[in-house]
Amino acid sequence: MVTKNLFSIIGIGHLIAAIPTFLKFRFAGEVAIFLGVVLVGWIAAQVFWIGLNFWLQPLYYVPGLVEILSGLRFRKKLIFLRPTSSL
Repeated sequence: MVTKNLFSIIGIGHLIAAIPTFLKFRFAGEVAIFLGVVLVGWIAAQVFWIGLNFWLQPLYYVPGLVEILSGLRFRKKLIFLRPTSSL
């Protein structure tokens, strides 16, 4: 059951989020930040409830943090690329 939820939330969520990222959708940075927080939160909750049982648990913090930082950078980059309206 947990594996199915993990795949549904984390795996399919990231697959769907890749589409707006490649299309440079306006909210792609926010989506990446959200999914990075979900991944880090998932691992933190898992370690809290069942303990640190496997070396992959702390390893998955790294992609989550990279995703959060990438989302922040992507978001900042898009803000500066938006055209300004001339009055």
